[in-house]
Amino acid sequence: MERLLYKDAFKDTFKAQGAEQGLDEEEENKGHRASPPWPRRELWCVVGPYWPFCLALTTSLSVLVPAALVVTFWHTLPRLVLLCYMALAALELLALASVACRDPGLIPHYEEEPLASVEAQQVQRHESRQGRRWMRNDITSSWRPRGAMYDRDVNAMVDGFDHVCPFTGTAIGSNNLPCFYAFVFLVQAMIYISIGMFIWGTYVAADSGYVAPRSE
Repeated sequence: MERLLYKDAFKDTFKAQGAEQGLDEEEENKGHRASPPWPRRELWCVVGPYWPFCLALTTSLSVLVPAALVVTFWHTLPRLVLLCYMALAALELLALASVACRDPGLIPHYEEEPLASVEAQQVQRHESRQGRRWMRNDITSSWRPRGAMYDRDVNAMVDGFDHVCPFTGTAIGSNNLPCFYAFVFLVQAMIYISIGMFIWGTYVAADSGYVAPRSE
């Protein structure tokens, strides 16, 4: 089911890519230097195969834990501290969404060697500098740029593939790796700050008395 989501999301991209690549080849036959065929389109929202796990565990914990602490200690801790804590929790959710819903760097299917690979070979041959070469992948029977890898979990070729993270629900590649680093940093910060706020709130409540959340 989830693998079909990737395929359906890129069906139109593959068709558009084939048409645009045909135009590039036609321009090349006319003697014009065509631009590399990838990437052509940017997908604004793509979820991975583990999105239910991400939604049930990561997202729920990122929402419920801060909400429970804020409600519990609303009349115990300073409001400014709680508001800053809520802002940090919102920033963590934004980082999670930027990872989980972003195209990780999926590469369309190329049965023939793309023009970008041919241009890289010409650059390396005539200018004596390394271009980004493309190689053929036997598993997918498609061409891929150097650094891209095929992953069975997402059933797709991912540029700059790092790993598949079940907690974010998707593959981590060149497009969402910076957001993934930001999310990991914010998660660790939220864990330590939440523990500190719980200890602080418990101490204040034990010393000065606890005030129920809905009472003034």
